Amino acid sequence: MGSAVTSLPFVLRFFEMITSIVAFAVVAEWAGWSKINYIIFTGVCGLVFALVFMVAYAAGAKAIRGKVSAAIDGLLVLFWLIAAAVATSILTVDDWSGSRIRSSVAFCWITFVLWIFSLVISIREMSGYEY
Repeated sequence: MGSAVTSLPFVLRFFEMITSIVAFAVVAEWAGWSKINYIIFTGVCGLVFALVFMVAYAAGAKAIRGKVSAAIDGLLVLFWLIAAAVATSILTVDDWSGSRIRSSVAFCWITFVLWIFSLVISIREMSGYEY
């Protein structure tokens, strides 16, 4: 269990969980607007899936690695790309300029990149590479 918790995929999931929380929590005050609601939805999905993966890695479950994680990672990469674009559009198109929305934009893009790394790791695990 000790090696699973210090493995690259586990640490990456931990950072995905933290950045997902920050990405949606700073704008949750404006819930009700469809753009903000999408950021919150994506953030909660990212949080839940990162937590599920962390628990599975700590428990030593091999079934979730590879194809399952690659499919979920691919979906979340798409979700985060859209969330980051939506958050960016709030700054540019809707002309909001608060520090909260700027932080959400930054953390959406950071989380998007982290999920790309997870997708690459999952694809490598599908081909037999172990971390």
